[in-house]
Amino acid sequence: MEISYKKSMLLFTLEKIIEINNYSPIDWNSYFKNNNPIILEIGCGNGHFLINEAINNKDFNYIGIDIKKDRILKSHKKQTVHKLENILWIKGEAFFTLSTLFRDSTIYKIYMTFPDPWHKRKNHKKRLFNENFLNLLLTKLNNNGEFFFVSDSLDYYNWCIDILKKKNIFYSHYEDFYLEKFYTSLFALKWKKENRAFFHFVIKKSF
Repeated sequence: MEISYKKSMLLFTLEKIIEINNYSPIDWNSYFKNNNPIILEIGCGNGHFLINEAINNKDFNYIGIDIKKDRILKSHKKQTVHKLENILWIKGEAFFTLSTLFRDSTIYKIYMTFPDPWHKRKNHKKRLFNENFLNLLLTKLNNNGEFFFVSDSLDYYNWCIDILKKKNIFYSHYEDFYLEKFYTSLFALKWKKENRAFFHFVIKKSF
């Protein structure tokens, strides 16, 4: 499989670092050399959550995206320690990465864990979750694919729910025992120490 190169995005694998240039959808089944479902985490932090998932679920392929290179490097280091071949890291902006590197209807699950809430009203336009992002998610998820959101910000959660209602998208909440799986993530561990509440929802593509 040919992969071209550019400076702004990096793919980190167990064996090497691949720098992408000409952006086009990647055949992930060929990349991982299997047909296992793709699970994506947006804002993977230092890889705590996704590493744990990859260790315990070898029949899935995991991809973590984060904008910060130091987080990606720390995630990759954890991967090499555990010798995981079912996980990959992408340094890049989430919307751009998702829209360019993934074919439509090819992702089984997408996790968005503790995104930057941009608390100040003047910065709300910088929030990743908006109508365009929602449309992109629904395009990239396969049928019955799911998007999971979790945040410590009630304001950001309500912002997302308002968008879902405006678009007439059905959402639900997952059980507390399922929420606990996110407690291994970088920010979950940090915010739990501060006794912050978590707010979450899940949507399923069913059309």
